Amino acid sequence: MDFVTPQKDGKLAVLYLRPLDLSVDETVGESLDTVRRTGAKRLAIDSLAGFEMALAPTFRTDFRESLYRMIGALTRTGVTILSTVEVVETFTELALSPYSISFLSDDIIRCDTWKSTASFEKWSWS
Repeated sequence: MDFVTPQKDGKLAVLYLRPLDLSVDETVGESLDTVRRTGAKRLAIDSLAGFEMALAPTFRTDFRESLYRMIGALTRTGVTILSTVEVVETFTELALSPYSISFLSDDIIRCDTWKSTASFEKWSWS
């Protein structure tokens, strides 16, 4: 997939969050500046676990509240947010996150892969 051309054309921006030294306000500020500068209508956060790990340790304690504030600030600009989260599935439950964050989304798409012979080939959407 070609990401270089849309970046050169100003239609795609990729933010690199410096691990372990960001405050939520810095992240929101950078994200809002980029959304306004590019006129973005869609924003992807890949992934929520990575976002949490990029925050300075003092900001991780109130991650849920911080995420709520960030999503609120971004959606007020009219941007649609797609966020990903990796999950560990057990036979008894499916937890999307160690936090109760499902209230932050309008819809949840669950995508699974399973091993077929020697490679991961099939996708299941639910």
